[in-house]
Amino acid sequence: MTDKWQTSRDLLQRARQSLAGGVSSPFRALAPVAAGFAADRWSSRRTVVTAFWVLGGSFVVLTSMPTTAAVIWLLWTTTGIAALAVFTLRGVYYALLEETRIPKHLTGASIAVIAFVGYTPEVFFGPVSGRILDADPCARRDQQVGQ
Repeated sequence: MTDKWQTSRDLLQRARQSLAGGVSSPFRALAPVAAGFAADRWSSRRTVVTAFWVLGGSFVVLTSMPTTAAVIWLLWTTTGIAALAVFTLRGVYYALLEETRIPKHLTGASIAVIAFVGYTPEVFFGPVSGRILDADPCARRDQQVGQ
């Protein structure tokens, strides 16, 4: 009977983790539009710098907050703010090319270099996180839930 309850708790934990990923979904569409308006009103550089500061501040809060159920609202709020900052950056960082006055004939090469540097971490994230999960005995138990 204990195993069945443990499996139910694992499934509930998976559902909570999925909800955490879903928190950022509305920001995917709204943040770049708001960032575009902010960049038009002030500048792309100022918008990007502000988003980086907000993102850094949210990471400081996430790493220094206590891990108790009483502050779960702070976790959700900070995660939402970090998602907002990330999607703001994604919506504006190519606009910096205009402000830096890169010649038009080098714009394509510049975007290629920016994309290469920006997306390189995504290439390694899967294998690195897979190795971390494989090394964790709790993750092995979680993998056996679906079997």
